[in-house]
Amino acid sequence: MDIVILLGMVFAHIFADFIFQNNFMATYKQKKNWESYVCDNGGKKYEYDYIVVLLVHSFSWAFITYLPLLYYECYIYYALLVIFQTPIHAYIDHVKCNLLKINLVTDQALHLVQIIVPFILYKIIY
Repeated sequence: MDIVILLGMVFAHIFADFIFQNNFMATYKQKKNWESYVCDNGGKKYEYDYIVVLLVHSFSWAFITYLPLLYYECYIYYALLVIFQTPIHAYIDHVKCNLLKINLVTDQALHLVQIIVPFILYKIIY
């Protein structure tokens, strides 16, 4: 059953990071795209709102990706993962989309680490 849960998390990751992420999120989590949008629609007071888009995407990613862990009825662990993995996912995406320091392959490898390490920790702790 463990392998099914892990594969479910990987599938949920693919769904959340590619299919569920709509065009608005994919476009406007990038600072340069957000800045051009802001310049056309309201000015400087919204210049950092791209961070909200990053966080919304990252929260939905964490919420969906870790759902298979609920099979183990580990509700507190699930909640902690969503809380702590959301900013990590946002930072990884920020490094890829805005700092342009990593490519998509590295981005996805890091997200897989975000799945595998918590899964292994769960199996060790519980």
